[in-house]
Amino acid sequence: MAYFLCLKISRNLVDVSVVTAVISRIVSMVSVQVSSWWAPSGLTVLCFILSVVFCNPLRAQAEGPPTIRPDSLTLNRAGPAGEIDHLILVEPYAALSSSGVPGEGEVARAILRGTFRPLKPAELYFNGDLVDVSDGGHFEVSVLIAGRETKIEFKSKPEKDEAKTEKMTLSYTDPEEFTNVSGALAETRVKKTFISVGVGTTRYVYNQTTLPEFSSWLLTAKANYNYHLYPTNWDVSLSGFFSLVPLDQSLIVARTLGLNLRIGYTLESVKAPWRLTLLTGAYYTTMFVTNDLFGFKNLSGPQFYPVLRRKLSSKDELYAYAKFAPVSASFIGTDLTNREVAGGLGWVHSEDKLLPITLSVDASSLHMALPRVAIDATSLSLSLAVSI
Repeated sequence: MAYFLCLKISRNLVDVSVVTAVISRIVSMVSVQVSSWWAPSGLTVLCFILSVVFCNPLRAQAEGPPTIRPDSLTLNRAGPAGEIDHLILVEPYAALSSSGVPGEGEVARAILRGTFRPLKPAELYFNGDLVDVSDGGHFEVSVLIAGRETKIEFKSKPEKDEAKTEKMTLSYTDPEEFTNVSGALAETRVKKTFISVGVGTTRYVYNQTTLPEFSSWLLTAKANYNYHLYPTNWDVSLSGFFSLVPLDQSLIVARTLGLNLRIGYTLESVKAPWRLTLLTGAYYTTMFVTNDLFGFKNLSGPQFYPVLRRKLSSKDELYAYAKFAPVSASFIGTDLTNREVAGGLGWVHSEDKLLPITLSVDASSLHMALPRVAIDATSLSLSLAVSI
């Protein structure tokens, strides 16, 4: 009942496409078949996620991204053309692209294309970076538009002869264009807060000395809050997970709660499309078990958490992370074998008028050795999340 009520409300919020209606119908049919497995609360959470993804009114009514005229730039050579032999440039054009840094939105770039066919072997550099010139002599370079005028430099380095340098200036044809574009781009950078919510299926296996192995399938809720300390490379995040309901018929219910508080720094030395962020912080976890038959309580400790991201396109991104967290009952323990290690992979996809979605696989292993008992708990999760 909760599912159909949620679906009805989401359809009334915004006029969705026929494709969305078909997807919603399929989800409805599947949900009827599996409703006997899931508790109402778990079904409501999943319904909410699907409704936000396909029927979010805020995303559908959001204004389009800022635009820039491709022909808004002019290339001015500081000296006479031809200082570098056989370097031919066509008129530059402007484009918007992702900055690759959380919270910075889009940036304006100038793209220059040309040919470089020297009579003698030579390397071509653009603003100090080696240019990838094709076998036919064609190349393409880009530069961040820093203001109304942007200084650039080409340098040719033959194997034996003296290097030659040619300095140029990129400028807006219409001065008002810079003002308009800069204002629009600034608005894309004001978002410093990122929130994601999701659900997933988790396989949980628990082993404790003198007790038989316990295993269960669970519906797990996940949430993440991230604040980007723009314009720096620092981020602060708070995330957590909680086992909502079991998906099997076990008489014993074992739920797990985990909380993370992290601060991280994105390395500038790692260039796009890659991005590496190193995070550290605190970790807390505890269990809620029927009649306290087994489990651990109130474990915590510091953690190290690197994340590597790879931008595939303007709509797709892959990431991988690892986590090491020594845990104890007093936050700082002396035995590093009492720890939780974890890792995961994720795919982030975004479409116009839809919120970005993340599909992820996560695995973790916790080991805790006490004077009279040893605990080993492992989990494997498949999750779907929405970024707001």
